[in-house]
Amino acid sequence: MKYYIKDHGSSLEDAIEFGTSEIYTDICQMAEEAAEDHFRDGGWEDSWPITFTIVDNDGKETDVDVECENVPLFTGRLCDTAGAGKG
Repeated sequence: MKYYIKDHGSSLEDAIEFGTSEIYTDICQMAEEAAEDHFRDGGWEDSWPITFTIVDNDGKETDVDVECENVPLFTGRLCDTAGAGKG
């Protein structure tokens, strides 16, 4: 399986192989795996959703929009400042 992102100026010649040992019958699952691959390779900096062109083993190309859910988690803790509140 391969993918490329047309919005990045890529074409079939630039397609990136992404390995999957699983056999998917759903093209959206394939696109989600491609998105995970892209995200790990710096795609976290991109604006999402991204349209991935998935190229199956028969050479058929299918465009799939993939959204990236990003839920930030914030955790606060008191600072240990020497002398604070003394005086």
